[in-house]
Amino acid sequence: MYERFLLLCAELNLPPCAGGCHQEFFVELQARMERKAARLQALLPGLSWASSLDAISRASVMLSWARTLDTFRRTDTQAELEESAWELTDLLPACFEPGKAEMPLSVVPRVCVRTFAERLQEALRLDAPHAFHVAAELFGARDWVSLAGRKPFLPIAEPLYTYRTVSAENLPELSAHLAARLPLQSPAQRPYAALEPCNAARQADAEFEALTLFRQPVFALDYAQSESVDHPSLLCAASVAATLRVENGEFEVAEWKARMALEALDLEYPADCQLPLAPGEKAHLYYVRLRAARYAALLHSGNTAEAIVEWSILMSRGREYQQEIFRILREVAPHGARPQHRSALRLVS
Repeated sequence: MYERFLLLCAELNLPPCAGGCHQEFFVELQARMERKAARLQALLPGLSWASSLDAISRASVMLSWARTLDTFRRTDTQAELEESAWELTDLLPACFEPGKAEMPLSVVPRVCVRTFAERLQEALRLDAPHAFHVAAELFGARDWVSLAGRKPFLPIAEPLYTYRTVSAENLPELSAHLAARLPLQSPAQRPYAALEPCNAARQADAEFEALTLFRQPVFALDYAQSESVDHPSLLCAASVAATLRVENGEFEVAEWKARMALEALDLEYPADCQLPLAPGEKAHLYYVRLRAARYAALLHSGNTAEAIVEWSILMSRGREYQQEIFRILREVAPHGARPQHRSALRLVS
């Protein structure tokens, strides 16, 4: 988690905390949170200074400002910093101070400030539009759209992804690479399948992946479950949910969730398609992660016959993503599994 903490610090343009200067880092975080509290008090007449500090803390998953200060004080050594990384990660959005040139925000900061706004709404018992407007002003924007940009409507009944076929010659950044690998074939002879997300699905996938950077797995799983109610085929959320279920040893639930997502997607994706998915696409990466999680769930639950069928599909459609597939199957194992049972590759090894 410490690596994610450092990554989020960089995404939010926070000062570096490595090199033993931890207290200087926390002094800076405290000053930024106090500036947020001062602005919040100015925006909400009648709010006391103490209540404003507490509200900023609660929007950062701290019980109170006193708890925030205590966390800063007791995190002194590198070991303590790494041990407290999850707790400290929730504090970082409140310390973000974007410049006008950064607005509308890119995906990771956008997800961070939206999460902060949602928590601020709960902390102050505000209605959602008011809370988001207040949050926008706290981050120096005129309104929420200026800060985060417009969020496209995510269709409920319509397909989120469109199937089509493409050739390497229509993927110029890949043509030279593929020609070097397969010099005896022309690009036209190498068709690929493609799943093209609508704009809303593309943004939803990107935002969910960003969310996993700073949400603990149990909370990421809850969020993925919520997304799957109306949008079971949303690939990033579905793949995260299925993978975490496998890691928790919930193989039947993992397989069911993955199958529901794939069945919703297969309304557009021809069931008999054996073409490999085109390389270099995030949607395709999420798709093979989802199928790999289903394969692992089937295998760990003893459903070998279906696992063999799933493996065949995974190898044909995920041909250009085999490195990712094998990485997942090495890493995805139920907690507490015996060493000889930790690899989902045993069927094909």
